[in-house]
Amino acid sequence: MNRPPIVVVDDNRDAADSLVELLRVLGYDAIPAYSGPQALAACRQVRPALAILDVQMPIMNGVEVARAIRSELQPAPVLASFTGLNGSAGLAGDGWTDFDAHLSKPIEVSELAQLLSRTFRAASAGATAAVPSAEIAPAASARA
Repeated sequence: MNRPPIVVVDDNRDAADSLVELLRVLGYDAIPAYSGPQALAACRQVRPALAILDVQMPIMNGVEVARAIRSELQPAPVLASFTGLNGSAGLAGDGWTDFDAHLSKPIEVSELAQLLSRTFRAASAGATAAVPSAEIAPAASARA
């Protein structure tokens, strides 16, 4: 099956590269980006089905990247926050609602698998709507 790629964005190169490698092992085409501007360029170029965005990045944070992607790409990819912050308290103001899904650091493979399943099931069905955030929520406990 030829699936659209996944863009993984994290200013921590090791974190981005590790997640990209995990996604590749799971059979997905994944592309790393290490900043908000790189993420936007990658999304414009490859039109991913899913973008996994670190929330806390310098220059352009994950919320700003999510908003820019939504304004520039139609249909927008599914946008997942990727953060070590605890739940919605970790995203200031209304930033929490800019994402369709939320993944916690360190990543739980089961959470990732659930997100991938729902994202690509919707994509293969021809749906353009994003995965509802209520379907994939972060763990209740804080993670480093």
